[in-house]
Amino acid sequence: MTPAFHANEGPPLVGYFTYSLVGDHWSWSDGMYNLHGFERGEVTPCTAVLLAHLHPDDRPGVYEVLDNAMRAATPFACYHRVIDRDGQEHSVLLVGRGVRDDRGLVERLEGYVVDIAPRPLRGTLGGDHVTRSEVESSVAWEAGFRPRTGGPMVAGDPWG
Repeated sequence: MTPAFHANEGPPLVGYFTYSLVGDHWSWSDGMYNLHGFERGEVTPCTAVLLAHLHPDDRPGVYEVLDNAMRAATPFACYHRVIDRDGQEHSVLLVGRGVRDDRGLVERLEGYVVDIAPRPLRGTLGGDHVTRSEVESSVAWEAGFRPRTGGPMVAGDPWG
């Protein structure tokens, strides 16, 4: 059984990625493909695909965060939006770190992207119906979790 954040919600969409600076090579988990609206094998993960799916208003902040991580191998986190192939907007949290090789040079970025957008509730009445308490409970949970501001966030090193 996959744990859910809320008793009436499905699990959040989570993707894992690795980006190798040498060779400009991306590796994506199935969750990364799904977040962008693809199945594994439908598209080759690359920088162009990733950038094409960033919300235009969020690109400068994401560029800045990833550029800093590529230069300094620092942990990073930022909130932004992804537009999937069907045009659906996903509010996501990107969390990762830069990794140095044995010479001290940044060789890759690795991290997770978590879709933090509210997911449809599965009501006890069936179909699209939910009870008032289910809606209130979900709203209260979201209010306590969702970031209050967009753009880059300061993060400690989750790996170290």
